[in-house]
Amino acid sequence: MALTDLASLGSFISGLAVLASLVLLYYQLRQLNQQVRQADRNQQAAIRQGRANQSVDINTSGADPSVSEALVRGSRGEENVSETMLRQIHQYWRASFFIWEDGFYQHLAGLSTQSTFDDFEVNTRTWLGNIGVRTQWRLQRKGFGREFVAWMDKLVTETPIDDLTDTVLLWRTALAAERSRAPY
Repeated sequence: MALTDLASLGSFISGLAVLASLVLLYYQLRQLNQQVRQADRNQQAAIRQGRANQSVDINTSGADPSVSEALVRGSRGEENVSETMLRQIHQYWRASFFIWEDGFYQHLAGLSTQSTFDDFEVNTRTWLGNIGVRTQWRLQRKGFGREFVAWMDKLVTETPIDDLTDTVLLWRTALAAERSRAPY
């Protein structure tokens, strides 16, 4: 076997080694991409879980009888409320606005999907139809980030005030609809 034959054989074996390395690299990159996608899904789930926990905490705090009474009176826009009730209303909605701001900025950072943000916006608009919530936003808006304030102000101007603040009437109407099996 001549020296040129050995050199050719060496080049051939070297080429096979490069090809094997490229195949291995392809499978490693594919596996890495799968891991990145799974990490992204895990991050999205953790963000949603955190937001859900925050919402549950805030809603649970509103179940306290004195806080609940303050929130009912505040949502109706009653003017005759005590200083303590105003403080309860203020703190409840301040915590809610912080949660909303966090969700807004998470979306801007690409940490939530457009679908999640669209649902969030629908829920925010529902709350902003309430005169008491709008009043709290007017009082507290200066304590939040510029982009969030602009977004919220836009939602407030686009959302009409909903006068249906009688929750007992809403409850009775919904009960009647369920009993009659009315469509949703």
